[in-house]
Amino acid sequence: MAKKNKILLYGGIVFIIYLIIALLITTQDLRAQHSEWTIETLKEYYDAQLRLRDNLVAQKFESLQIAVDKAEGFSREKFENTNEWRATLENLGRTYMPRSEYEADHESIIANINDLKVGLDKIENIKSGSASTVAYIIAGIGVLIAIASFIIKLK
Repeated sequence: MAKKNKILLYGGIVFIIYLIIALLITTQDLRAQHSEWTIETLKEYYDAQLRLRDNLVAQKFESLQIAVDKAEGFSREKFENTNEWRATLENLGRTYMPRSEYEADHESIIANINDLKVGLDKIENIKSGSASTVAYIIAGIGVLIAIASFIIKLK
């Protein structure tokens, strides 16, 4: 509200200066045209000046209203952008994980991966051990068959 009053005050001061300049210019023009003033010419002159002033005041207030409307629009837009930015920051604060929490979770994941690697190594050792056991059994059966066939041939 204070800004609106300042705008109106400064606009009023500029307008008064403009009126004084316009009055001086038109007065000089009229002096050059009329060497003698009468009451009727003065009345016409001041009526014309009042109409001119009224038109200028109306134009000034229209211009000031347009300026105020634009300033209010910019201010509203600024506050909307500020609120949007504030909401974005609140969202980030809610959705992003703090670094310490991330590091703790990351360490637990790394530990789980290492446990899985150890388990896979054990499974591979069991597989390779069972594969070698099967190979020994097959070899043993082969040796037994060879011995049995040697004994059968000897008889």
